[in-house]
Amino acid sequence: MDLAGGTPAAAERLRRDLSRRLPPAAAVGVRAGVTGPEDLMAFTGGADLLFLPAVCGPLPPPELLDAMAARRAILAVRCPAHEALLTADNAMLVPADTRAVAAAVLRHLRAPFLCAEHAVAAAETVARERAYPRFAETVRRCYTLALEREEP
Repeated sequence: MDLAGGTPAAAERLRRDLSRRLPPAAAVGVRAGVTGPEDLMAFTGGADLLFLPAVCGPLPPPELLDAMAARRAILAVRCPAHEALLTADNAMLVPADTRAVAAAVLRHLRAPFLCAEHAVAAAETVARERAYPRFAETVRRCYTLALEREEP
């Protein structure tokens, strides 16, 4: 199994925790984060599970949409930015704790069909989020807000 995502320090913590909890024959590989949206497909190509650490701010990072569109099973730390798009129906959401992440990885190993369902649901979610009608509605709301503001 190959896991991709997180900072180098987070990946190393996860690697250590998994090595203590899994038999040596499990051969779990953990790689650190994405270098940019253009590299996401190459980066996640061999990953069975994409790990997203907690992020600051209320908006989901653009690479989250790319990961969802790539139909990868997603394991994400609960935070407002991730919960804006991810639910229990399209990802595994866990607290910011290495033991919780490791337990979720074990759940992934034991329930590959659930993870496949999550991956398909994530792709369907992002298709709705990136659909033209949704984009047009967002632009319309931005213009409405901008035109309603009064000059100081």
